[in-house]
Amino acid sequence: MIGLNGVEYKEVTKKDLKRKKNFDIMVSTAGAEMTMEATEKRNKLTFIQNNKMNPVFNPKLLAEMEATIAGFNADEVKSLLDKDYGNMELMSECARDMQQIIAGKTVKPNQAANTAYAQKLLDFIRDNEENLNDEAIGSLMIYFEEIQPIIMRNMTRNINEILASEGQMSLNGQSLGEDVLGTNPQMPQPQQ
Repeated sequence: MIGLNGVEYKEVTKKDLKRKKNFDIMVSTAGAEMTMEATEKRNKLTFIQNNKMNPVFNPKLLAEMEATIAGFNADEVKSLLDKDYGNMELMSECARDMQQIIAGKTVKPNQAANTAYAQKLLDFIRDNEENLNDEAIGSLMIYFEEIQPIIMRNMTRNINEILASEGQMSLNGQSLGEDVLGTNPQMPQPQQ
């Protein structure tokens, strides 16, 4: 029995059941519990599927809940939903770099750093601020500043690749295939 004193064991007779009308006995087996969990998951997934286009609900949150119900862990859900999150290798490099910085080692700025890398770094600082000393936080922030030009370079390159694949002008105003002088080596030059 579960009561005011927690879990208690008492002998229950038929008289007890007849006298106390608010007495509930519930017996469940592992199979029944698993069936109930499966039914609950199915109901939640059905609700999510039916409301994906409903403007009242946040679609990203619905997708996150759907992935969680399907059994993905928090990091997997984040990498599934965030196209800029980067690959798991880059995220593990970020974790490694943070550990080395906290240990007082000098870390060269990661040349593959992107916005997801920077976000993971900032999230770590924010989530562990009370556990880190001022020196560690300062070192992490200095490293964050050092990777900013790399992030900008990598973002610009990625945007230019996307624009080039769509046949649009790059961020620096050149068309796909233009060289530094502004001529297109694939097109014949007019005769003079």
